[in-house]
Amino acid sequence: MRILLTSFAAIALGFSLVTPATAQWTFDPGYVPGVMGPVVTDPCTGGRCGLETSSSHAGNQSFGLTITQSLTGDLPQATERDIKLLGFRSSQQRRNANIETFIARTPSAHRADAARLRTINEGGQVFAAMDQALGKHGLSTSNLADAYTTWWMMAYNGAHGISGDPTTQQVLGVRRQAAAALKAVPGVGSMDDAAKQEMADALLIQAFLVASLIHDAEQNPSLWPQVKNAVAAGARASGLDVQS
Repeated sequence: MRILLTSFAAIALGFSLVTPATAQWTFDPGYVPGVMGPVVTDPCTGGRCGLETSSSHAGNQSFGLTITQSLTGDLPQATERDIKLLGFRSSQQRRNANIETFIARTPSAHRADAARLRTINEGGQVFAAMDQALGKHGLSTSNLADAYTTWWMMAYNGAHGISGDPTTQQVLGVRRQAAAALKAVPGVGSMDDAAKQEMADALLIQAFLVASLIHDAEQNPSLWPQVKNAVAAGARASGLDVQS
């Protein structure tokens, strides 16, 4: 994931989220578990996405089961048409609102840090830069499967202490798994553009934060235990065990 990791870290550097002298991310790794779970289990405000958004363990387990089935090949493989149907027409106005939602849902102890996203994304610079980075692998910020693929791979790498570079073929393989898993979740097929974007934006913001933490750990290996534990805990909160 080095193309994305390096690009996302460069975005953070460019927008002063990390300090060039130390390349240290200003967000505490402890921030990650608090926001990662809601991104997947309750991705849209008020559960508008129509997903199984129960905050109960059963709800989390239900979503996580679709991911597990995808990994073991128990779900029908997603087609290019399936992936295309997860695309949406993005809106900068919606994106601004989605960032506000993300900030509001962040635990109070880290809300001030999260609020910096509002400033750095004025004019859409951050998402435009992410779109350029994703495009190198054939992905887009305007597709829910692509956003989930990015989040999934960043979460896996963060939890395992990996900063290697997969091939585009591997990335697109994960994309097919992500699309199959999303397709299997009740309600995804009927999501409108606004709902898809709200979930995708949240996933991409989280992937952005995790990529920056991975970058920090590369620069300072003593951070790896904290980063791995934080990312794994956040993924588990969403029903996905990335350490198995």
